This record gives sequence, C-alpha cells and structure tokens, in this order.
Amino acid sequence: MKLNQICFYAPTEFHSDKIKILFGLQGAPWIYDTVEMLSRLPPGEAWHESIAELQFCETLGMQFEIMRFTKGMHWNLNNKAIDNGAFFLAHIGIHLDDGADWPYLDARVRLVQESKTISHTAEAFHEKTSPQYGRRYWYKIYEFAPGVYIKYIRRINRASNL
Repeated sequence: MKLNQICFYAPTEFHSDKIKILFGLQGAPWIYDTVEMLSRLPPGEAWHESIAELQFCETLGMQFEIMRFTKGMHWNLNNKAIDNGAFFLAHIGIHLDDGADWPYLDARVRLVQESKTISHTAEAFHEKTSPQYGRRYWYKIYEFAPGVYIKYIRRINRASNL
C-alpha cells in the first residue's frame, strides 16, 4: 500500500489553471484522461455511468491530480464548495499493492463511493508498450471524518475479469 496521490476538485478549467498556479505547476507536464466508469454511492445505490476529466502531474514527487466530473453522481456533490464555484481538496489516494485485499476499516469510516473504470482516453492506456496498457481501476472512497476522504485504488490489469 502506498499513499501517493493528492486530488483537487476543480469545477471549471479556470479553477484547474488556478490550482496549477498555486502549486507552481502551470509549466509542468500534465497527462489528461477522460475516464468512463460505473459508480455507486452507498448505501445500496445501483451502479450508474459517470464520466470524469482527470489531469495528472508527478513533478512534486507524487501523483497530483485535478478532477472534474462531467456526468453522473459522485460523492463530491455534497461539498458546499461546488455550490460556491470553488475548488477544494477532494481526496488523498492510496494505491494498493497488486493482489492486496481492501483494508479493514472500522464502522466509523463510511464508504461514500465505489467506482470501476470502463475506459480511459490517455495514450498510455492504448500503447502496447506501456505498463498502463489496457489497465482499469477499482476505487473505493471513504469518509474518515467530516470532509476527509481517502480513496483506495486497486489496479485491474488486462487479464483480470473484475
């Protein structure tokens, strides 16, 4: 398990640019990815399609992500900052080791979203020589305290049926 992602939610491109300036990343290399996924918001909600626009940069020594959902429900819709047109820290991400089980979390930690990616537009997912070729992801996002979200990320490689 490795904590190696920080993600900001940016409701518009203007906000994405502002985040990049605040962290000195406006000239850094970014990877852009539009992700189609199946998501559900517990408790008991059915799976539905959602789409997110993602931007990734690793200049700061970890994965710095900027996210915006363009279709479907997501846990960030409850954040009042969206209503105010502001950006905010969406989650801290932890990539699980290959083959690792989901971590045990006690009852005080609440699952707020579960998603399984269907498709990615970033080139790395389509280049046969890339380690990301054909990869998908399974995410579980938990609220540890009011407004504190941790996203556990499981890599699903091409051969898997998950």
